Amino acid sequence: MAQTVQDWECICVDDGSVDDSAAILDEYAAKDSRFKVIHKHNEGVAVARNVGLDAANGEWITWLDADDGYATWRLEEAARIVDLEDPDLIRFRTRFVGASFDGDYGFVRDATYSVFDADAAKQWCWDVLMPGGMMWTFVAKKALFDGNRFVPGIRVKEEFPVCARIATRVNRVVQCEAEAYVYRQIGGSAMHSRKTSGECISFLDMVRGLMEEACLKKGQMSLPVFEAMRRRVRMHCECDIIDWVRMRDQRDHGQREIYAAYRRLKESGLFNCSSIQQYRYRVPIWWFDKTGQFWPIKSMVLVERIARRLIHGF
Repeated sequence: MAQTVQDWECICVDDGSVDDSAAILDEYAAKDSRFKVIHKHNEGVAVARNVGLDAANGEWITWLDADDGYATWRLEEAARIVDLEDPDLIRFRTRFVGASFDGDYGFVRDATYSVFDADAAKQWCWDVLMPGGMMWTFVAKKALFDGNRFVPGIRVKEEFPVCARIATRVNRVVQCEAEAYVYRQIGGSAMHSRKTSGECISFLDMVRGLMEEACLKKGQMSLPVFEAMRRRVRMHCECDIIDWVRMRDQRDHGQREIYAAYRRLKESGLFNCSSIQQYRYRVPIWWFDKTGQFWPIKSMVLVERIARRLIHGF
């Protein structure tokens, strides 16, 4: 409601809340017709996002997760860039903070931005947008979501296939230097909760389907873009696999299930690159291949520091 532009629609998806959220949302909707509230039983973030997309009437889509916040001028700045550049997607910078958010974090309103077209736009998506996913960092044309929905039942990185399809569709993107979104890092949130081995394996299966779909369309994109996609997908999966496994109890056989699913994906040849760059991920994968055991995260960080000092001298 504090946005400096007035022409917006806010769709609030109440995904089976069990506190006072439903009543609070209805109260706001009664005061302001720009709020549209949808109450539904809990089915997870992927379904909730799809419900919001299906209900959206505007030509542009942007997201706000329940525990985060916008700079008051975020939508105004997006509208200005749309008028000047007619992009398919605008990405803002994000400020990461702790759990306490009072709406005043000194957002940096920087009017400078970079524009990327054609293959450069797609390459930018794979190199910049895809590493973090993060639906809330960008404002995108609604057309980019045509036939592009989140996979129900996926709680782990549900945004990944949607962002990947966006990356193959864009022809003009703008990277804005303004910090316009605040991301609150809260322990116990969906992002930081422990993932089951089944959820992690479902994500890897989803990636397999995405890559098979992309390979069928290989002739529709330049070779550099196609190879950038394959490289980024592997790096993304490899890092996530280590993170998911290290968050599990070392005695949990789910570790091996996750890693086995990753191995099957890697051996299928659907993605390709020499290796990921972070030593704290590269070394544990090599160690697991040799011993069948994963190193704890403290050891990974120590190995990275030693490797950097030996190789780079710092």
